[in-house]
Amino acid sequence: MMFALLLAFAPAQNAQSPVPVDKRPQVSIAFASNGGLRNWTRGTDDSSLYVQDSRLRWYYVRLSGPCLKYMTSMSIGYTTDSNGSFDRFSHVFDLSQPERVCGAESIVRSAKPPQYGGKGIAEPVSGT
Repeated sequence: MMFALLLAFAPAQNAQSPVPVDKRPQVSIAFASNGGLRNWTRGTDDSSLYVQDSRLRWYYVRLSGPCLKYMTSMSIGYTTDSNGSFDRFSHVFDLSQPERVCGAESIVRSAKPPQYGGKGIAEPVSGT
């Protein structure tokens, strides 16, 4: 009886384990060119950031280099594909220094970033 009870709790614990960023599915953010990105904050280092879409969902973006290290403004610009989506082929840049461009190498769903009271990429995110 005790053995069966322990097995019943095992799947619930595994379901709560965070999936490493490298193993999470890559996503794109639709309608980014039409007000689809509404907020952003720094990530875990100078090569990452969190962005929030118009539906208030958070994403963790890994950049191709330490782009945020030399930012002089709090405004970023970004490129989108021909459909207006922000994806792993998009670029991010400081609006005051548009010549400093970094590519978005990875975009995955995330919980709220720590700056907003969440656990960021350390927390599992449901598909909704």
